[in-house]
Amino acid sequence: MSLSNVSNGNRLRWDGKKSPFYEVYYLKITDAEKGWSFWARYTLLSPKKEMGKADAAIWGIFSRLSGQARLGNPATVALKQIHPLFRIDPFHSERFIQIQENFLSLDAAVGELADSDHEIRWDLRFEDPTLSTALYPYPFLYRFPFPKTKFLEPRLSTHVSGRLTVDRETISLNHHRAHQAHLWGSAYARRWVWGNCNQFSEDPSAVFEGVVAQIKLGPIPSPPLALFYFIVEGREYRANSIVQWIKNDSTHDLLTWQFSAECGEVKFAGTVSRDIAAIAGVEYQGPNGERRYCHSSMFADMRLEMYRRQNKEWILAKHLTARKTAAFETVEPRPDPRVKFVL
Repeated sequence: MSLSNVSNGNRLRWDGKKSPFYEVYYLKITDAEKGWSFWARYTLLSPKKEMGKADAAIWGIFSRLSGQARLGNPATVALKQIHPLFRIDPFHSERFIQIQENFLSLDAAVGELADSDHEIRWDLRFEDPTLSTALYPYPFLYRFPFPKTKFLEPRLSTHVSGRLTVDRETISLNHHRAHQAHLWGSAYARRWVWGNCNQFSEDPSAVFEGVVAQIKLGPIPSPPLALFYFIVEGREYRANSIVQWIKNDSTHDLLTWQFSAECGEVKFAGTVSRDIAAIAGVEYQGPNGERRYCHSSMFADMRLEMYRRQNKEWILAKHLTARKTAAFETVEPRPDPRVKFVL
């Protein structure tokens, strides 16, 4: 199991000139017991000149399970502020990215958003060292133009402490499980599905990370390319070699994702599912003018089974479950009309 390489994984890749280019840092936290989740994003967008001006944005999305929303609180509070990139200085020696007074650093994630109706403020301190990984199998894939999106998990599984304030409610966090990742590139994939879970009931140390993307290969779309990463009982399993991108099995729709992947003498089979009421929609604008529609939930359920090969048969070795603690996103070129879009 690799130790954290948070500083290198979160190093800002934009050099002030690259175009088309985008870069995203995000932090996700879920508390299923109290029925809330929080998603923060710090983003840079440097599009083609004909696609508009470069900007930086800070996002905050706080969601409640439906039972909590009935207490008089809105189900989702979603805020976003956009700043012209030429008016801010995102480059800071002690911080990975800074957008006005909002920043992500080695020690903290800080942000404040408000409009006439709502506000979200967060002041969270990371408790490193933490688990860190690169989902792509080879370092050269992070240097070469292909694939056009680079994806790192500097804090694949970590803990935070601090305060989160939504309107007039302040939530105190003490050693709370969290996930923070970093991506950048020159174009969006055509569509993708992503999932993460670091709160399994049977094994608190278990972690799942997976992404399946369809990208452009010249004028035609690729088949779905699937990469998976698992930690079970303290051991790391990777199903992310270039051959496995094609070999791994994955099918999904808006509400359910099923997948399987072999890691030598071990095989994993998983199902991620969610309720339509727990999905929040947000729109992404890419550096080439492309628009993508993200259908996101952090209250998904997950079932993960691990099998071991014995005499040419797969024998169930471990069964893991997560109740309302898995993140599950589907991103498409068009929005699903069943989903409420909040940003």
